[in-house]
Amino acid sequence: MHPHPPTPPHTHPPTHLRRTGHPHITRLFLVFGLVLLLLTGSCQTAVQEDRTVETQLQRIVMIGASATHGFNVVHQGSQIHLAQVLDQMILVPHEPVQSHTDLFFFAYSVQRGSQLVEQALADNPTLIVGVDFLFWFGYGQTNREGNTLTSEEERLQLLEEGLMLLEQFTCPMVVGDFPDMTPAVGIMLAPTQMPASETLTALNQRLHEWANAKPHVRVFPLSRLVDSMRADQDFSIGSYEWPAGSSAKLLQPDQLHPTAWGLVAICQQIANDMTSDYPQQRERLFEFEPETILNRLETQITSDQ
Repeated sequence: MHPHPPTPPHTHPPTHLRRTGHPHITRLFLVFGLVLLLLTGSCQTAVQEDRTVETQLQRIVMIGASATHGFNVVHQGSQIHLAQVLDQMILVPHEPVQSHTDLFFFAYSVQRGSQLVEQALADNPTLIVGVDFLFWFGYGQTNREGNTLTSEEERLQLLEEGLMLLEQFTCPMVVGDFPDMTPAVGIMLAPTQMPASETLTALNQRLHEWANAKPHVRVFPLSRLVDSMRADQDFSIGSYEWPAGSSAKLLQPDQLHPTAWGLVAICQQIANDMTSDYPQQRERLFEFEPETILNRLETQITSDQ
């Protein structure tokens, strides 16, 4: 028998052989991983935001007065409404845009506005659009009790009634501000229906104050849009530019109501504001070319007949 050979002492490889990678390469991989993580996070955020807009577009309900109704707007022989125009702008799957309007809103805004809100709530909306819903809660000649106005302060009290009605909605909401409709006085508006200049300012300040406290509410810049339409200068909404000389094309002779093209401009502004935080998604969600929108609407009207 032979004795077992002695067990060699336990040894370690030299330190330089135990390194698993070059420190510069390791840092490079760490930086690459961090950049990839940031990029992935940004993409996911954009997708989430985009899906949020798509969710809002699923079941839109419009409430308002004569502008939303499409007062005296006829295109290719057919009466059209604001909801129909927005419906043809949306390029992703959605339910038909619903609309609840009242041409006699000016007569008693609290009662008629309450009825419209009740009807809209029954539709379970994913988005409420009230471009001119508040108009007769500032304009007009009756107070919140339905009696003749005796002071400008009563216009501000009337606005509070309108805001309380809107507070019943918890879904996202677009609400128009108060435009200066002085050019319509003597044509479509009586002088007693027109708020004083300082009252208009106060009405808009109160609306913005109210909306700023509600993350689900966005104020629609109707006043700025009307000014742009009326100025007869070129102006842009999103990617579309309206050329100078478009005023007569956008506003009816009464200087109060939009034409079919004016309804398109209003809907362009709605779409532009909804996608203001991520304009790269705008063209995928909405059609902005007026001719295309009205042609699609004409096709839809013909197919429904």
